[in-house]
Amino acid sequence: MAQRLVKELSSRGSVELETLGAGAVNQAVKAAARTRQTLAAEGYALVVVP
Repeated sequence: MAQRLVKELSSRGSVELETLGAGAVNQAVKAAARTRQTLAAEGYALVVVP
């Protein structure tokens, strides 16, 4: 999921995720953390708004 987020952010500039259930929220947060690390290495900052 993190790779997909990086790809979408690169092409669109922003993404919106919707999750349902604790497990899905957990996976989305983990993906956001991995995406943030990847983007930080490229000089970008990821902002997550619940």
